[in-house]
Amino acid sequence: ILFKKKIKETIKSIQPVKRKHLKFFFHKDLRRARESRDDLVKYKKELRKFERMIKEQPEELYCTDTIHDLLISYRDIKDYKRMIDFVDSLPDNSDNNAKKNQ
Repeated sequence: ILFKKKIKETIKSIQPVKRKHLKFFFHKDLRRARESRDDLVKYKKELRKFERMIKEQPEELYCTDTIHDLLISYRDIKDYKRMIDFVDSLPDNSDNNAKKNQ
């Protein structure tokens, strides 16, 4: 039983580290893509890749700072339609927020 408890504690301690690393590399790669936005077509493809990353790993990357940075990137190239599409594609968490407030 002690071994099982120790394993659970170790796994729980690893999860926040994984999230920090994913967010760090997400922001690092997004900054790198912004710096090389001379090729607009390639840059837009990179931004879509970041969108997919947020949607595929919601627990790790679905947070205000990653979404904000991605929206700023779209604003920088004046792709407002894509900004709207991205925001519309985000899951609605109003049900979760209502449950938390009860």
